[in-house]
Amino acid sequence: MERFIQLVKLYQETANRACNLLKRFLEIDSPMYWRQSGVPKSGRIGPNMKYEYIFHGTDCKFNFGDSEIDFEFGYDGRVGGFSEWKLFCFAEDGSSGFSEFKDEKYVKMCVEKAKRNGLIDRPYLNESDEMYYLTEGANNKI
Repeated sequence: MERFIQLVKLYQETANRACNLLKRFLEIDSPMYWRQSGVPKSGRIGPNMKYEYIFHGTDCKFNFGDSEIDFEFGYDGRVGGFSEWKLFCFAEDGSSGFSEFKDEKYVKMCVEKAKRNGLIDRPYLNESDEMYYLTEGANNKI
């Protein structure tokens, strides 16, 4: 489970990094409200227009040039929630050193095990946020 938690934490760090770049270069407080802010659905930002983003629904696909992440804005604009599919895609396209998670069935098995062990939860289901988040127990694990 330690490797799974490490992958989730890297996913969260990467999503937060992308979100901070969007805030900085698009000059908006909350990228979740890109439509209301008049921000184009897609574009390039950063030094030499190095980074590419595409908003789709409540998600954002962000390309750093050498890796990419697809993350969703959760309840109240949260970044860092994940799904099995998002983690699998991140293992494929956005991380190095986590080759064991390039197997979708393995990711699903890890998510199930983490749920059973109380390491992840869906705390915002009542707010229409269906993503998983690490619990305090998981944060103390590593």
